[in-house]
Amino acid sequence: MKHFLLLFSLCIIANISIAHAYPNGISSKVLANSGGCGGGGCHGSSASQATSVSISSKSGSFTTNPGGTLELTAIVAHASKSGAGINIGVKSSATSATNQGILNVVTGQGLKKSENELVHSARKSMVSGKTSFTFTWTAPTIEGTYYVLACGNAVNGDGGQSGDQWNFMSPIAITVAAASKVQEQICINPIIAPNPLIGIGTLSFVLEQASEVEYSLIDVLGNQVSKQYVGFLAAGPQYQTINTISQNISSGHYSVILRTGSSAISLPLIVQH
Repeated sequence: MKHFLLLFSLCIIANISIAHAYPNGISSKVLANSGGCGGGGCHGSSASQATSVSISSKSGSFTTNPGGTLELTAIVAHASKSGAGINIGVKSSATSATNQGILNVVTGQGLKKSENELVHSARKSMVSGKTSFTFTWTAPTIEGTYYVLACGNAVNGDGGQSGDQWNFMSPIAITVAAASKVQEQICINPIIAPNPLIGIGTLSFVLEQASEVEYSLIDVLGNQVSKQYVGFLAAGPQYQTINTISQNISSGHYSVILRTGSSAISLPLIVQH
């Protein structure tokens, strides 16, 4: 009888543990095959397009030299939830579990390090439907392309999993190149409008010198779903039409990788139909 009661008690404890959320963050949730915030019996079982996750660079560029540091800000947004949490990692590819570079917290931003990734240290309140987490990433000393991945969870603050909605961020490519190559960045002020995009939108940017131009769309799994070679363009303002209908682009979160010459810039894009 004692053994039965002990086993029964352990089962209850295990079920309570599974049923509760992780208010202080959990790592290893950034990959598409990880189950995201729904893996391990936590929040809702599938990603929700109602939650958006994006990352911007303070410098305006996702290019740095070997050993250089980028200051980045992640934003989790939802129209009606009261708070959010996040998991951030930088990997060798959009589908790899191998960490690259060094992620560091910024004081007061509500993040902590966990297994070479960053997670929220506590639920962070949303203001006007969004909240942000600023952090830094120091690049490896080896040149290459690395990918920042994130999974954000918009929560209702009841301490459980019911009613929360999470989503992956489309992988963002970071280019690490020698200083002489970084200086070749010739594209400035890239903007996609409208964003979210319904049907047809415009990718605008300014070329400081004539250059070959192409752009591609990358989904949350790291797959290239579309690629457009624009051609050799003259210096000055440029406007390119993005037609998600003719390209059969499904609704969802994407990264637009704009390549000009030897440089690349990543822009977040939400497609709706």
